[in-house]
Amino acid sequence: MLSDLIKLFFPEICSGCGTVLSKTENGICSSCMIELKQFKNSFKKKYFGRVKIESETYAFEFVKDQIFQQILHNIKYKKHKNAAYSLGIELGKIISLKMNDIDAIIPIPISNNKKKKTGYNQCDIIAIGVQEVLNVPILQDYISRKNKMYSQKHSDRFQRWKNTENQFQLSGNFDEAMHVLLLDDVVTSGATIHGCAKLIEGKIKKISVAALARTKHEVG
Repeated sequence: MLSDLIKLFFPEICSGCGTVLSKTENGICSSCMIELKQFKNSFKKKYFGRVKIESETYAFEFVKDQIFQQILHNIKYKKHKNAAYSLGIELGKIISLKMNDIDAIIPIPISNNKKKKTGYNQCDIIAIGVQEVLNVPILQDYISRKNKMYSQKHSDRFQRWKNTENQFQLSGNFDEAMHVLLLDDVVTSGATIHGCAKLIEGKIKKISVAALARTKHEVG
């Protein structure tokens, strides 16, 4: 009853187009979800340095000035957690069609400074959506990010890779037999994934990568 009253006076809006959502929609309206899926692409394998990546999964293509960019902005800066969760479920469905041996999910961490500023790490919420489908644990505290890491938004490819060197640290112990899924929101140069993968390489059996979206071409 109380939740219905809250929705009556403060209705949830779509992270993509801003329309009021129906009772069956969560975070993103059906129309925007259909539009998102039109950008789904088959990607060639990404380069992650010398780290062996078992599998890569991306739900959508990141296209500048298109619907996904708007949704991602609202997820990252306006705390549209329901949208992050819903997209995580969509990603989880795609992963489940490709792999059935994932043992754990590690969301790509952000620094404590950035987390205090934004309020949360969007990858943690995306991971909850993926977990809903894969039914495996989320290891949130196994890799941490140092506070001195800055945004890579305006860095070129070489700078991105240099900036992520030694920016992550292990905070937990791994089972050597595990197949771990590194989870990000968007993969551009691949530098962030490489930084985390390099850290756990050799400590587990296999590393796979997943993200809501990937840029088709290099950014910056």
